[in-house]
Amino acid sequence: MGKLLAVFAVLAALLVHGAMAEEQEFLPGQPKETVRGSGGRVEVWSEDFKQLQTADVGAALITVESQSLALPSYSDSAQVGYVLSGEAMAGLLSPMGAPTTLRRLREGDAFVVPRGWARWIWNNGQQPLRVVSLADTSKGPAAGRYSAFHLMGAQKERFGGVLHGFSRDLLAHAWDVEEKDVQQLLDGQKETSFVKVTPQLRAELETLANSLNQAELREEEGGDTEGARVNDQPHFGKGAKRSVSIFADFTYNLKQRQPDIYVKCGGTITAANGYKLPAFRKVGFAVARFNLEANAMTAPRWFANAASMHLITRGKGRVEMTYPDGRQALRHNVKEGDFVVVPAGFPHAAIADGEGMECITMIPKSRPQPGFLAGVNSVYRMMPYSVQKAAFNADEKLLQKLRATRQTEYGILPPRKTGGEEEEEVEPELAKLIEQVVLF
Repeated sequence: MGKLLAVFAVLAALLVHGAMAEEQEFLPGQPKETVRGSGGRVEVWSEDFKQLQTADVGAALITVESQSLALPSYSDSAQVGYVLSGEAMAGLLSPMGAPTTLRRLREGDAFVVPRGWARWIWNNGQQPLRVVSLADTSKGPAAGRYSAFHLMGAQKERFGGVLHGFSRDLLAHAWDVEEKDVQQLLDGQKETSFVKVTPQLRAELETLANSLNQAELREEEGGDTEGARVNDQPHFGKGAKRSVSIFADFTYNLKQRQPDIYVKCGGTITAANGYKLPAFRKVGFAVARFNLEANAMTAPRWFANAASMHLITRGKGRVEMTYPDGRQALRHNVKEGDFVVVPAGFPHAAIADGEGMECITMIPKSRPQPGFLAGVNSVYRMMPYSVQKAAFNADEKLLQKLRATRQTEYGILPPRKTGGEEEEEVEPELAKLIEQVVLF
């Protein structure tokens, strides 16, 4: 009897271990610090994580400390970011020699950085700036991996400034200066990636803040909407002008904007995608903020054209996902800071606990193609009744009951009704809107 119990215990342990291993397939865990300077740090979710490699994306958390500068750099991959907390100024510089575009980054901002464009961030606030970033590595050297090329910075093993890779005489020739000038310039760089700005230099950087404040006033008055410009030169070509025009507005705030979808007792969805801003369409990203009320859930859905990445930014809840063959791929309790990767085509849903939950969803496509398993636009609701009846092999009464529920809810579903409450009929205007909206 004892041996039999031991066998059962081993089998049970193997089953639990197998279930946990399957869950870990979609949960990359906590990011690991790869870069640290006096002014900030970068934490990266494992570049070897299979689902990130399959999706051709890299993911990271970036922190820029107060009164610090993230040095100008560009990447071999286009990126999208979401500001989790803090406020700063960001500059975007075209590789074609167009002027720098300045924008203020605030909590709730989604923003894009095109492949090969230089960006820098000056945190002149009192709190650290925290950003979650996603990179499209499909055009990079390896799936899930991307490189940052720092235009300034000290010589380091992995994250040094690119200028250190050239000989001094070549740089002197290129800039038409003495080699000693080049040496002085390179030797003066003591840190890489992030630097703490001295009080003397802050005053000069504040002139940028003043120009940005003036640009924001013009926007509020209904004038120029292209942010502040610095180093405006007349010699760049038409192609550069068009690119700068597209990326002049490269931010979209998901907290201050009106929600795209509101469901009573359920929550809201606010999205930034290729329909909203040309910059997102050009780079090929979409970001959405799901704000779930107590015990509400996202409608079970899948994305046909891309994998999706989900960061829990507030509260707790549960995430579930299924494999193509109907086995449960994931049933995991999530909390703030948890990161979930969902492969393309995999049905999934999240449900909040009694305190509600917020989630940021990022997709490497500017126009996601979602399919829903519940709600007003459910594929079951759109299916011919005769097909549904034959496929489910269910009696008519049950099917009619299913079709009578969730007639006004899109994307987010409030808690189940306790019974006896009638569903409102979906208004024609709402139905027409749902047909036109391609959201999360």
